[in-house]
This record gives sequence, structure tokens and C-alpha cells, in this order.
Amino acid sequence: AQPETSSILFTPREKEVLDLMIQGYTNQDIAEHLFISAHTVKNHLTKIYMKLGVGDRAGAMLKMLRPDSS
Repeated sequence: AQPETSSILFTPREKEVLDLMIQGYTNQDIAEHLFISAHTVKNHLTKIYMKLGVGDRAGAMLKMLRPDSS
């Protein structure tokens, strides 16, 4: 079963990365905006994807924008 997005505990930084990703920022844009490396952004996204039960950026965006979709 896929986790409900409202019950997932994201770290404050994961929330920032996720919000920027949903706004359409690239990994490099997110890195520059948050003053972290693109590699660190990728690490945060990997953890976010695992928590959401998805495999990629598109799946994460769909899950966050339409929590009822599987």
C-alpha cells in the first residue's frame, strides 16, 4: 500500500526541496536556491521518493499534487 502524503514525515529540508521541485525548479536551481550542492539535492530527492513510494520526480509530483492517485 502507498503511504498517505499527509502522514509522511519529511525533514524541514526535504520539505523545502519538495516545494521547490513542485514549483518546477531543476536540481541545480534547488541547489543554488538553498546553497547546497546538486548532489545533496539528489540525496534529498532519493529519500523523498522512498518516503512517497515512487521511483522518480514525475511520480513524486503526481503523488503530492494528487494524493488520491496510486
